[in-house]
Parts: sequence; structure tokens; C-alpha cells
Amino acid sequence: MQAKHRSGFWGRRRSHLIGCAIGLVAIFALAVPSLASAATTETYAALGDSVAFGYSSQLYHEGEAAGYVDPENFENGYADNYVKSLNAKNKKAKTGKSFRKVNDGCPGETTETLIGENPVIIGTLNAALKKTQEENGLPPVKGSNKENPEGQDKFPCEYQAAWTAKKEVGKGGPLHHPYPTTSQLEDAIKVIKDSASEKKPVTSITLNIGANDELHALGKIEAETKEKFVPKYISEHEPTLKEEAAAEAFTHCVKKAEKETGESSGPAFEAAREACLAGEGEAYGKRAYEFKVGAAAEQHASEEISAAVPGLFAQISSNLLGIEVAIRKAGSLGFGGIDYGGKIMFQGGYNPFGKQFTLAFEGVGFVASLGAATTAREKAEKAGYAVDSGRCGEHAEKLELEEEAIAGGCTAAALHPGFNALVGVLSGAEEGISNGAGVCMTAPHIRFNPQNTKKPSLEPERLKNWTGMTNSTRTKVGSEERFNGPDIHPTPAGYKELANEILKEEAKRCHTQGYPGF
Repeated sequence: MQAKHRSGFWGRRRSHLIGCAIGLVAIFALAVPSLASAATTETYAALGDSVAFGYSSQLYHEGEAAGYVDPENFENGYADNYVKSLNAKNKKAKTGKSFRKVNDGCPGETTETLIGENPVIIGTLNAALKKTQEENGLPPVKGSNKENPEGQDKFPCEYQAAWTAKKEVGKGGPLHHPYPTTSQLEDAIKVIKDSASEKKPVTSITLNIGANDELHALGKIEAETKEKFVPKYISEHEPTLKEEAAAEAFTHCVKKAEKETGESSGPAFEAAREACLAGEGEAYGKRAYEFKVGAAAEQHASEEISAAVPGLFAQISSNLLGIEVAIRKAGSLGFGGIDYGGKIMFQGGYNPFGKQFTLAFEGVGFVASLGAATTAREKAEKAGYAVDSGRCGEHAEKLELEEEAIAGGCTAAALHPGFNALVGVLSGAEEGISNGAGVCMTAPHIRFNPQNTKKPSLEPERLKNWTGMTNSTRTKVGSEERFNGPDIHPTPAGYKELANEILKEEAKRCHTQGYPGF
């Protein structure tokens, strides 16, 4: 799916968000309580979605196979690598301090569900931030909860709620640090307050959030394209589509017959052409038909994404601002917590849908190597790899030309062309917001999605090593073989890379630029 962004809009919006960062200084001019430096034990709080949790499809399937999805099996994420490094550093320096980890990460969490539906928090945040929001074209902070799978009360963290309701393997799972009746934001505020009371203050927080907001919005567009646009397009263009597909199949068989016989007319040529049409003509025509429909659907989705991006990114930015302000000013704003003046590191996103392969035919070979799927579930899971099947960076208008280019070694396209640019735009917006809240930020997309023209294989190499998008292994769960990919989550190596990014930024930019707590 090709995605585009409106550079004019975001050129203006970025400057507004930088202004937002400057404007927020007044909000944080109030003094915040200093944290107890004499404490021998400190607390590190990891906040966010499945990446903070340390999730991977393979680990989840292995839990299903074992009969219980134990959260302890997911303790190889960036939060775990980060806290290990902090404690190793303290031990080496003989500070006498050590960190405990409180991991609130929730798989599937969005900025809205992290905030929850507490009307006091949402109302107070919007009142405090109204001027900033208006000046920078941001909508009000928005929170929400997911419905309990049993249809009763609303619960925060759908992953946790599904497990609480069913206690059934394969339906969500328990969290590292459960908070069954409050939102993740409310729990974080409580953890900060309680840790201070215990003389084990929170002095370091990491936060990653927003990726699921994007996935949900883009998934909705993809679903609408498939369920509404495609049937309508086919009904309006059916005769032309069939005619063009038949013509492409005929042309394909003519060229094949010419290659086989060395002739362009005569009995031998005609016999070879007719044999091709009878043998593979229908299948080729079907592929040509689907190619045309797919190109139209891709164009439609691209336009819809382009239209949705400004509003989506503005809402993510506003919600992120609300989250960071709530953490910083939980005491001053009356949220039942205390103001927090320690480290907050916001971790930006990366694009798992970049280039998985250097050349398009590598993707074709990869999908072919997956083998057959036997059950309906396996077929559905294998279908997720179809996007890897190989497309040229410059798409052809006809199936034949595309296949010729792939066979000729064309450069592979990203799984979703244009998404690298979108991640960069959102990262810039998030940085403007976070800086104003005294929050330092990493930008993993720079490392995960390098756009190096001299080394075109660099992005595919890193995405293969650092994400599970091309993980073709399977885990046996009962009588079924579950594919462990394609998985957007980091591999163990990817999680280490995310932790290293945090540590590097802490030691350099965050400290030298004077962010609170660094």
C-alpha cells in the first residue's frame, strides 16, 4: 500500500509543534519536588505498548504450547535490557544503588487506552492544555477503554481484560504488573507516588506509545478498501477488467509461443499459443485481473491514508502531550499523585513495513519457501506473508512488465512504500511535544530504516535481524502449526538495539541538553 503525506501541511504543523514545545515551558516553570537522592534502591518504570512489554509472536505461541502465557517469558525486551545496563553501571561505579523494574507495558495499547476514561484526568488535562492545543492546531486529549469481552464493564488494557474474562490460553494474557481496574496512566501515577513513600523513588521512566493508533487507523482504511471499495470498483469496471485480462493472457501466450518455436506465425506457433491459452491462459488472466484491481485498491488506500494522516498524527501528539503532562504534574493537577522531576525517555517508532529484501525476486523466493499450510488457521496466518511476495520499487502498469522486471533483478519495494517518511514526520511532531514536557526522545527509525543509497541492502538486513517480519519458523500448538511471523515486534537483537539507543541518548544529548533528571 502506497502512503503519501501532505508536505505542505506538515511543514507548517512541525513549526507549530516546535512552538508548542516553547509554549509549554510556562507549564513546567513551577518547582517540582526533588527526589530522595540518598535512597539505596530506585525504581524504573516502563510504560507503553507491546514493545515495552517485550512481546513477540513466537514467545506467545510457545506459551500457548506450554498451556500458560507466562509474562516472565517476555522478559527479554528493551525494558529488561535497559534496567540490566543501569544496574551493571551502578555496580561498576560502586554507587550502592540498584534499580527495580515496574513494567506496565500492555500489548495492543494505544494513546487513548493508556489514558483511559477517567473524566477528571481528561477534563483537567484539556483545561490545562487548551491554550496550547488551540495555538498548535491540536484536538483535545482523548481517552478510551476497551469493552470487556464478556460485554460487561469496560476495562483498560484489552490484552489483560481478555485474560481476566476468559482465563483461556490464546485470549490475551497476564501483565508483568497488573492494573485490572485503572488505566496504565493512573497506575503509573500511583507507582510514582507509592515508590516515593517506600523510599525507592522512580527516577527513570521510558515510554513508547502511538504505533497501535497508527495500525488501527490504517487497518480500518485497509478493511474499508477491501470490503467496500474493491467490490464497488469491480462492479463498475467488470467488463473492461475481463477484457484487459484476457488480452494480457493472449499477449503472454503469444510471446511464450514465439520463444518456444522461434516463429511468429505458422502451425507450430499457433499450436504452442493455443496450448498455452488452454493450459495457463485462464490462471494468467486471473492474475492480470487481480493485478489491475490491486493497483486501483492501492491507489485508493493511498489517498485515504494521505487524507487521514494529519488528523491522526495531531490526535497522537495531543494524547502524548497529555500523558507526559499528567506524569510530570500529577500532584499539581490533582490526580492523586506527586509531581515527577526525574528522567522520562520517549521512544519513537520504527517502520517494520520497510524493505525486507534488496531485490524483489528474493521476496518471491521467500514466500515460495514457506511450504504448504494445511489447516484454515495456517492458511490465514500464511496469508500474512503474501505482502512479501515481491514487488519492484517502480511498479509496472501491467502484470507481464512487473514479472519481467522481477525476473530481471529489480530493486524490491518496501512492504508499504511511503511509511518511512510518515514515521519520520510523526517522530518530528512527537519530539516537539516531548521536548516541551521535559522529555528526551530516541528515534529508532533512523537505525531500523536507514535510507542509504550506497548500501541498499542495509535496511533489509536490519529489519531481518531486528524484527520478526521474516520469521518463518512455526510452533506446534496442539494439533496446529502456528507461524511465528510476520511479526512487527523486535527480535531479541532488536530489543537490545532499542535499549542501546536509550542508553546512548541518555549519555549524550539528554544529559548535555539538560533534560530533567539526566
